[in-house]
Amino acid sequence: MHTAKVLAPASLLVLIATHLMVQSPVVGLAAGLGLPVLALLVAQPWTRFVTVVVGGLLLFQTAGAAAKQGYFAIAVVCCAVSGLHIARTSSTTTRCFRPMIYAGAFLITVLSISLLVSRSVDVPFSAWLTDVIPYILLAMLPVVGIDAGRQIPPRIMGVLIAVIGLISAIGFCVAWLSLRGASTMGLDRLTLASLVFTALAFTYALAHTGQGGKRAGIWLTVAVLMLALILVTGTRTGIVFVAGFFGVMGLRRRGGGVHPARMLVYMVLATGAVMTTVPLLAGRLVDDPNFIAEKLGNGLAVLHGGAEQDQSFQGRQRAYELTQAYFHAHPWLGTGPGFFWSVDSPWMVLAKYGIIGAGALIVYLGAVVVSARRVRALTGPLRLHAAARGWLIILLGLTPFAAWTDDKGLALAVTLFVAALASHAHAAERAHDAIGDQSPNMSVPKAPEGRDLLPVSPMRMAYSPTL
Repeated sequence: MHTAKVLAPASLLVLIATHLMVQSPVVGLAAGLGLPVLALLVAQPWTRFVTVVVGGLLLFQTAGAAAKQGYFAIAVVCCAVSGLHIARTSSTTTRCFRPMIYAGAFLITVLSISLLVSRSVDVPFSAWLTDVIPYILLAMLPVVGIDAGRQIPPRIMGVLIAVIGLISAIGFCVAWLSLRGASTMGLDRLTLASLVFTALAFTYALAHTGQGGKRAGIWLTVAVLMLALILVTGTRTGIVFVAGFFGVMGLRRRGGGVHPARMLVYMVLATGAVMTTVPLLAGRLVDDPNFIAEKLGNGLAVLHGGAEQDQSFQGRQRAYELTQAYFHAHPWLGTGPGFFWSVDSPWMVLAKYGIIGAGALIVYLGAVVVSARRVRALTGPLRLHAAARGWLIILLGLTPFAAWTDDKGLALAVTLFVAALASHAHAAERAHDAIGDQSPNMSVPKAPEGRDLLPVSPMRMAYSPTL
């Protein structure tokens, strides 16, 4: 049976490659080499996960149109294979994510309708697809993460979030310094430049400072480095990251967060470290020694009523006016993706997708929250939940400055977030199964007064998270 499972797809690949070889030798050779590689990439949940995450990190903002279309096609295949596997599975963990999967299907349906809206105003299909891909991937890629959670341990997931977050922060630094003509590196793009993904990794690192000891120092260093890489670009929206410190606060037993007293100490240490690190990075990466001082001066001028002298503020004000006008003209379905270029305005989602499209997006994001709370019922409060609270606060703080849902890193961030949740949930299931035979009749302990204590999930009793 195992041999048949291997020979059947291999024979199909050989037939496809042979047919293409007859039609075109070059295409046939590419298929003969590429199709087996594709089969290896989608063979296991963890390989599909690595493919979509690393591919998105490297190709979203640095590759040409052909490479991005190829990545999108592979991502669709990975999502389809993972979705079929999840559909055949009826574990407690997969049931936690059903609201999110159904909401994702609903979002893709609404996005498909937006194609008709865009075509009605003569928007080319390529322009529509380019504009809508971040939202399609947001609905699709987390399915791959849910499936991969059963194979990748929670500790590995944590390392992946931190490492990719640092890479994203470096990519953001390179891209923005180059865009503002202040870079000494000679690079336009390096990797995906995502403020949204960096925000998740930043709060994840802050949440893990609650471990104390040497590990707390390592995680705090990672968070400081991310924040310094953002601030050295001169972007004032990076100051919103400070809200992440407050978001991860909480009592460990109730919310998985860092104790407020400890976090206040970390805030003082982080402030000193950032004030030291930013000038050091600026001396290496910025060609104008007055660059950061000028950006800060412009920000202070805006606060004191000098907005007419700040080009960034003026550009954002025009973006507000433009997107509000489009929304008022097309309130229900919007103008359709591809009708105008993305601008820094929270009204952009309503302008492009209308009330119906924005509503579908809100339903999907709400389903992500519901799934996270379902996982918490199995595992108890995790530091991952505290990181999610801080991440949400940062995203709300970024809302007045831009439509962060348009950030291509959001799909990758949600994918890693739900993959980490699924990893913890599967670990809780395995721990519960391991003790199930030894104590099949777990009873609820009695309070001293003779009243029942609040019931505790057997999985939570069996699972003690390490992250």
